[in-house]
Amino acid sequence: MQIGVLITLLGTGLQAGSVNLGMWVAARIINGFGVGIVTSVAPTLMGELASPKWRGRLMAMELVIGSLGLMLGFIMSYAYSGVTNARGWREPLAWQAPPILITLVCSFFLPESPRYLAEKGQLDKAEAILIRLRGTQVAAQELLEIREAIALEHAVQTGWSSMLRKDPQCLRYRAMLNWAVNILQQLTGINMATYYAGQIIGTFGFTPYRANILIIMLGLVGHIGAQLGCFVLIDRIGRIKLLMLGSTCLAIGQAFLAGGVAHIETSTGAGVAAFGLFLFIFSFSGTWLPGGWLYGPEITPLAIRAKASGVGYMLQFLFNFFIVEITPVAIDALTYKFYIIFAIVNALTVPLLYFFFPETANLSLEEIDCLFVDGKVIVRHDANAPVSRANLDNAIKSGHPYEEEKDLGAEGHYVERI
Repeated sequence: MQIGVLITLLGTGLQAGSVNLGMWVAARIINGFGVGIVTSVAPTLMGELASPKWRGRLMAMELVIGSLGLMLGFIMSYAYSGVTNARGWREPLAWQAPPILITLVCSFFLPESPRYLAEKGQLDKAEAILIRLRGTQVAAQELLEIREAIALEHAVQTGWSSMLRKDPQCLRYRAMLNWAVNILQQLTGINMATYYAGQIIGTFGFTPYRANILIIMLGLVGHIGAQLGCFVLIDRIGRIKLLMLGSTCLAIGQAFLAGGVAHIETSTGAGVAAFGLFLFIFSFSGTWLPGGWLYGPEITPLAIRAKASGVGYMLQFLFNFFIVEITPVAIDALTYKFYIIFAIVNALTVPLLYFFFPETANLSLEEIDCLFVDGKVIVRHDANAPVSRANLDNAIKSGHPYEEEKDLGAEGHYVERI
């Protein structure tokens, strides 16, 4: 994270201080590379540090702050829209630096992931961090579960190829869930709406002043939606139901947007289109914004979590790039029909989520392993439904020879269970 933050800070400084377009493009690439590192690592680290009860809300808080950043970006764009000299683009870019510096300072107070430390054999350090976070009694039980999960994962190959091979732990299936949720998050059409909010609103026939006010309101609506989803819904109804609710509302929002744009010459059409856009931003911020980023690191086991999440975020940025590149051309060529495409994609996502994506809410990261045993997938639907520990215990006994785990058997209870 610290390396990613430093690269982002370097890119920010070079962008704000660019003397020509070539330097600015190079600085933008450096900046994006750093952002990619941070956004890949942060959700995984938070997921491994947080307790099951608070994991959803704590990880989702990152997205609340992200939506706040989006809102501030809209406001800053409006604030500098009248500045015609170089300050109009240098200063908004330079304002990235203060939150980056805050992140860098805070990173020195963050503990390392106890799951990472346990995987590397540094059990004393892992236990000390868990005691800090959970207390002595809970830490002992959680460390035991982590070591059991590591024992199970060591029974299979954990290299890059393991994500594409069928095995008893369903690593391929779980990796594909991680990748799918990242791709589907982009296929909602969110970056079509956020990157080109000004251009979309410009087709509504509003005055520049009114359009700018609407853009600022979009940021505010998105931030309110993110708070609703992150702090109220994500742990209460579960990840998958939240995403299903989001996809349903996103499809409705895009349908309103398409219908309004199809009749944009009327005042009613413009109002309907604006309502659809606001509903879309609000719904995404409250559902797919927290749920999409959270689900991927949760569903993949420790053995492939970093690898699968890295590939997932790479796919997300690639689809982001694709959507952003085609949007201006598609809006001009297809007009309202372009939004119908996203309405259909979001509607089709609902059954896909229901039939193939197990619910992970209110489970520890190790308990999630109980949903994938002996090559079978339990598609859990209820966020409060318990899981069977017997599944995991049987998998450990049958899937990993005792002799290979003698070095992990410091506690007699652990050796007996293995």
